[in-house]
Amino acid sequence: MERQRRTAVRLIVSAGDAVLLLRYDRDESSGGPFWLPSGGAVESGETHEQAASRELLEETGLSVEVGSRLWDLRVEFPAGDLLIDQTERHFLTELGVKNLKLRNITSEPIAAHRWWTLSELSDTNQVIYPEGLLDSLRANGIGTV
Repeated sequence: MERQRRTAVRLIVSAGDAVLLLRYDRDESSGGPFWLPSGGAVESGETHEQAASRELLEETGLSVEVGSRLWDLRVEFPAGDLLIDQTERHFLTELGVKNLKLRNITSEPIAAHRWWTLSELSDTNQVIYPEGLLDSLRANGIGTV
């Protein structure tokens, strides 16, 4: 069985091109921990921009303007007996600082918030979603001089 899902994703980039990612822990039999940007499902009656703002506030405590639309991405992944067909709309938000107090006010199991430099993203062996995030950032002029 397949389920369609629309999501909004915020790529928060600080001065120095550090990207804010959230860590979710899962057991090793399920692939271990992974990192991804703030985001989530677009609820009924919401625009992608509204969902992006709501999710960022819930997952980090930040309330900042959405910024420009970067790209859309379609991914499929299993969730129990379902196959999720997910369309993600990614937005860029640039901040001048990264020493902000971050907090998760949802019931989501966010284990950590971390600012990743593009060099760290390039060198890590940790699981980062979406796949190809570093290349996509660079293709959109982030981290290029």
